Amino acid sequence: MATVANTKIVQTEARPYRPEIDSLRAVAVIAVLISHWAPKIMGPVNWGHAGVYMFFVISGFVITRGLLRERNAGQGQINVVAFYTRRALRIWPIYYLSIAFYLLIWPGMSGSEALWHSAFLSNLFFSLNHGDGFPIHFWSLSVEEQFYLVWPFITLLPSRILWKVCCAMIVAAPVSRLFFYGHIHNVEATLYSLTSNVDCLAFGALLALFEQRRQQGLAFPHVVTGCIGAVLTMCVFAGDLTGHWAYGIVLWPTAIGCLTASLIAWMDGSPTAIAIACRPTLQYLGRISYGIYLYHLAVGRYLFDQTVVRNMSPLAFFLIAFAITVAVASASWYLIEKPFVALGRRHRDGSKSPRIAMSMAIACAVLLVPLGMNQLFLRNALPVVSLQTKIVDYGPRTIDLAHLDPAGTPIWMKINGDLPPGTVAVIGGERIPMWKSDDVVAFKLTPDLLLRPSHQTVFLEHRGFVTVARTAQVGLEIGSN
Repeated sequence: MATVANTKIVQTEARPYRPEIDSLRAVAVIAVLISHWAPKIMGPVNWGHAGVYMFFVISGFVITRGLLRERNAGQGQINVVAFYTRRALRIWPIYYLSIAFYLLIWPGMSGSEALWHSAFLSNLFFSLNHGDGFPIHFWSLSVEEQFYLVWPFITLLPSRILWKVCCAMIVAAPVSRLFFYGHIHNVEATLYSLTSNVDCLAFGALLALFEQRRQQGLAFPHVVTGCIGAVLTMCVFAGDLTGHWAYGIVLWPTAIGCLTASLIAWMDGSPTAIAIACRPTLQYLGRISYGIYLYHLAVGRYLFDQTVVRNMSPLAFFLIAFAITVAVASASWYLIEKPFVALGRRHRDGSKSPRIAMSMAIACAVLLVPLGMNQLFLRNALPVVSLQTKIVDYGPRTIDLAHLDPAGTPIWMKINGDLPPGTVAVIGGERIPMWKSDDVVAFKLTPDLLLRPSHQTVFLEHRGFVTVARTAQVGLEIGSN
């Protein structure tokens, strides 16, 4: 009888805590890691973007759910300052520490780029520059922060209007993607702009609205939504098979939004699904998923650029990178994130939010003000890291270990752009001096740099102040006849 009663509560009342949400976060972040570290394991599908779209649905659901609860309890009012303070305490500490690390230590970020990322405009930066440079994954954090900036005010609207706003967002996002892709021809804006991702956020918000009306007998139509998502997914795959890539770019986020929203709604009404999903390991990975997402590209890039792990199988590389990333994210959670989250929970009433917000603003100013001053006034006073050089051709492509000259095999690269003084070539973690003649640079590879047959990555590197800038990578096949 107790089991039946509990099941009824699950089906008719909104639970204050949804533990399976953490498990879905874990699934989403694992999809991102596989996409970046071992894409061949899962085939040609971009599961990384699918994982990000799942995150958007979850964020839209959790954030809207909390805002609606506060609105209902506060007679139609929301403490916006307290909301922003809680979001800042959750996101800012390790985000700005990461920017400081990339700017001052490794793997390098220019001061102007850091300003874009610090203002949560990474998606706009990559769209304007038509680039996918490091740290490309910051685009999704910018989308979420931009969403948080306006959504608390929108949730103050009556529910009957909020429904229509969510539906309009679901329609507007594919139109935005079609416009940026088909008319503007900007793939980065198609993928990274806020307007191109609001459908996934809106699906999560709709879930929260349906949950609010559950006691009135209104349930989220997860079967219908799941079927729509499945049809859209089939259209995406059919488009890929026939060479119509626009189907995937335009419809893939909406398809994942449908499927994720359906999954969350179905799990809420199924005690069996909840029991399967709420495993301690998944729960823990979901809890530290923000740190995993934030650090994973830096860990993977370090392992590939600086260690022999790059020569291992894709599965071995994935497992090693995964273990290190989880260890770093765990330390980050217990030492940095958890205390800030606890601080936000202790002051949910917002009584100390202005004081906390002021402290956070001062902490950010410690990083941003000197950075901005450097960009405005000290550009010529300190070495500026800038490596706009592009490698347009290079040779030879293949190095034969059996006939390698002990004095060194010349490698040349044809470039566009100027090389700042002190630029070197880097291969296997070793920095090699170069010489330049017109638009060609050259250096020599010696046997001690080529330890065994492999595929080595070569790039140009320039070190300014304490920051590193690098060009696009080129590859050398090293073998023996």
